[in-house]
Amino acid sequence: MKYFLKTLIAIVFAISCQVALAEFRLRIKSDYEAGVAQHERGDIKMAIVFFEQGAEKGDPKSIFALGTYYYFGEGVVKDYAKAKSLFESSSEKGETGADTMLGLMYLKGEGVSPDIGRAKEYFSKASYSCDATAQNQLAHLLYSGEAGSSNKAEALAWLYIAAPNNDDAASGVSHVEKLSSAEEVKAAMSRKVELEAKLVCPK
Repeated sequence: MKYFLKTLIAIVFAISCQVALAEFRLRIKSDYEAGVAQHERGDIKMAIVFFEQGAEKGDPKSIFALGTYYYFGEGVVKDYAKAKSLFESSSEKGETGADTMLGLMYLKGEGVSPDIGRAKEYFSKASYSCDATAQNQLAHLLYSGEAGSSNKAEALAWLYIAAPNNDDAASGVSHVEKLSSAEEVKAAMSRKVELEAKLVCPK
């Protein structure tokens, strides 16, 4: 009798869990949103489950999110190679954040040989898709001349664009302006207008 009751309780518990999961899925529109919800609740393992499900379906946001877990080693063993592969897959599907992360990996030499040129390419791609972090990183490369000749006006233009959404860029504006001539500042403001006309921000 006790065995029967234990078995019955286990079955009821399993069914209730399935029902709860089904109800949760009905409230959430996608695996990605479910993963985000679980992450915000602090349930990293369950978040990864949902992101993996989304990734298997080809969802670029889920693939990108999964990549960040492997990049930071959150809930899984840190694996730059796995992260890079996921970021590349997500990038191919149009996820801007993946381009930024790939740029950072090439800039820092994380799981790859350092390559400033490749880093700049990824930052540039993400910058035109309105990623403020990428815009700030691109500005630093343009200002320092690490990826070619220094272009202070171009760097400042990107800092102007990124500043409203990136504190580092806002600080960078003040710093670069102090080191720039009035002509360079004017040129940067003019270039900012030109660049903003070319931006294609994700909806």
